[in-house]
Amino acid sequence: MALAGALGLSAAGCAYRSIPGWRYQPPMFSLSRPDAPGRITLLGSVHAGLRRFYPLPEPVEAAFDGAARLLVELDARAQAGAIRSATAAAALLPDGGTIDQVLRAPTMAALTRAFQGDPWALQRLMRLQPWAIALLLPNADDANMLVDGGDGIETHLIDRSRRRGLPVIELESPAAQIAAFAGGSREEQDAMLALRLAQRSGWDRTYSEIVDAWRRGDMTALAALKDRAFPASADMTGLRRRLFTDRDQAMAIRLRDELETPAPGLAVIGVLHLAGPDAITGILSTLGVTVGNVGVP
Repeated sequence: MALAGALGLSAAGCAYRSIPGWRYQPPMFSLSRPDAPGRITLLGSVHAGLRRFYPLPEPVEAAFDGAARLLVELDARAQAGAIRSATAAAALLPDGGTIDQVLRAPTMAALTRAFQGDPWALQRLMRLQPWAIALLLPNADDANMLVDGGDGIETHLIDRSRRRGLPVIELESPAAQIAAFAGGSREEQDAMLALRLAQRSGWDRTYSEIVDAWRRGDMTALAALKDRAFPASADMTGLRRRLFTDRDQAMAIRLRDELETPAPGLAVIGVLHLAGPDAITGILSTLGVTVGNVGVP
């Protein structure tokens, strides 16, 4: 940081590859099978990104340049209509219910405090399920860092793939992603919203810490951040399982089967799916896939 300052650079605004001495090594893994001809490079992603991510490290750029196909969880732009439909079908409380009728009193009080400067905004959310409100809450850390979904790793590489004419293969459906959030009990959804409100009120810097750990390829730090954002506590065990274990099992099977295709591929999956004891890399290993680290100098 001192060297960056001496050179007139800003770690907050300068491209990571332009900052001397900074480690820029996002997690990357090689996937192969002894009985299959294909090879896939698996890159950990940050879904909503920053312009300073680009250009990506040279080994990442080389993996993209050598790829004949791009594999992603979901192409959010192409699936925007389906995402809206899946969300609308699950987001509203049934029978005209309102959020104050289903939340525990402490959680409702925290939600009211979060909107004390704009109570009308809360009124517009009153018919929504707790999980939907949790996903809609703005994050102070994101706003401070000028996070933009258009700068996410998937969006960036999908756009480049379209320009190159590369096929973009989706590993999931919008319905599967929405079901992971919406499938919990009222108690679980309450706990999810309460945690989100507590992190937001305390300006929990989860996003900036995830970005920093992602940039350095620090899997230990990423596992700890995964536990902080999605704790495997009694109230949220089901959410953690649906968001990661269940989805990762399905995506791992797809990746294993994609190794039957000889053309090299680049797979881009959210970096928290690659961290912790429930990481997708471990699931891939149980499916007979050889997982190797790809170093980025």
